[in-house]
Amino acid sequence: MDPFVLVRPNLAGGLALIDHLDREFGEIRAALWVREDLDLPWRLWIAPARRDVDRDAFIDTVIRITQAHDRELAGLMAYEVQLVSVDHPAMPHLRIIAPVDGTPPISLTNHLLGSFFLPEAVVLRMR
Repeated sequence: MDPFVLVRPNLAGGLALIDHLDREFGEIRAALWVREDLDLPWRLWIAPARRDVDRDAFIDTVIRITQAHDRELAGLMAYEVQLVSVDHPAMPHLRIIAPVDGTPPISLTNHLLGSFFLPEAVVLRMR
């Protein structure tokens, strides 16, 4: 049996991480749990509003937050987080079909976003 079939993304942990990143790193434009293939684990895509993000500084901030706020993040691990550019080909399409900002997350399954196929996602924020 595929070990990832029954696993759901950590919505509470993802939302808490977004709040911490907003305060400690800068505005987060988009955040969504993504499973690019049914055989792969979920990844939390984070797209900061700034385009000139220092990848190492971002990773260091995520590690520090996940270690300091483990209980609040419901066990979210830094390795589950992936830095994604606001210029990713899926982003303009997601802003149209899943605008989420302070509202409940939106689940998507089998969506073609321009030329990018997204098998499964849960959008936590899309500004």
